[in-house]
This record gives sequence, C-alpha cells and structure tokens, in this order.
Amino acid sequence: MTEPGQSKFEILERKCDIIIRELDDLCGLAANPETVDLMDTQRIAVGQMVTRTTLIASFLMARKPNLKVVQNG
Repeated sequence: MTEPGQSKFEILERKCDIIIRELDDLCGLAANPETVDLMDTQRIAVGQMVTRTTLIASFLMARKPNLKVVQNG
C-alpha cells in the first residue's frame, strides 16, 4: 500500500483517499434497493465508522474551532 520514500503526508493522503472511495461504494450499496438489506446487516459496523469519523473531526475542531463539517444530502 505504501511505497518507499513516501512522505507522511502522502501516506495519510492515500489512506484518506482509499477510505473515501470505500465509503462511496458503501453509500451506493445503501442507496440501492437491491442491496440495502445486505448493507443493513452491517449496521453496527456503520455506527462504528460514524463514531470514529466524528472523533477524528472533534480532534481537528479542538485545534481549529472554525473547521466546518459538511454533510451532503
């Protein structure tokens, strides 16, 4: 996943990009009537993702209070 010589910034940027792409896929599953029931079996896992992303945002907001959380939809 990481390549030799990558900076910490590049590694973090890549991790965030991968996670965002995976979340996009999960959004597609949740929005599709044919796969929503399958996605519903992962309700606890989705709740854990929400908790962790909220925690990350709270750490960042504590450092820079003007950070805005954007919700689409």
